[in-house]
Amino acid sequence: MLPSCRVARHVRLAASHAPKAATGIREAVNRGKPLLPLDDLESLVLYKDRDVIALNKPSGLSVHTGPKVAEDLCSNLHHWQYDSPDPPNLAHRLDRDTSGVILLSRDSSAARRLAELFQQRRIKKTYWAITVNVPSKPEGRVTIPLGTKDLATQNSPRHHMHRVQCVILSPLDLQFYCIYDCM
Repeated sequence: MLPSCRVARHVRLAASHAPKAATGIREAVNRGKPLLPLDDLESLVLYKDRDVIALNKPSGLSVHTGPKVAEDLCSNLHHWQYDSPDPPNLAHRLDRDTSGVILLSRDSSAARRLAELFQQRRIKKTYWAITVNVPSKPEGRVTIPLGTKDLATQNSPRHHMHRVQCVILSPLDLQFYCIYDCM
């Protein structure tokens, strides 16, 4: 680990000297356990009908299983089977650090219909962000290339720091933003 000092701009560091996660938010999310215990899975249900189930996925809970994942939604889909012959299927996914609504299809026809709606982009997604400072204008366009693999993130030890400090969440069709509330 490097001593506490500044590093000159554009200086490349060895991977062994890569800084730890820079944000307290990421560190709090990655402490190993989801923010909501999975014993109370029923409390995640926002909506349920004969075709779909909408779940409130908390930040820190992984959708899929993996080597560093203690608990995930996919391993618990049987909990939301209710009276259906099969467990529900995921219609889409959210990153572990992202909170939001996850849709589950309760049968194969609902799965096909949801897949069509996502493919045709008829399901509208809204992304909210917490910013360090209030943007200079109350609304505008995001002009950084969202979703580009070549753009490094703040916490990536393999790439140099990009001038734009952001974490890529998802590609967006509409890159318009509007300030909803300032605290």
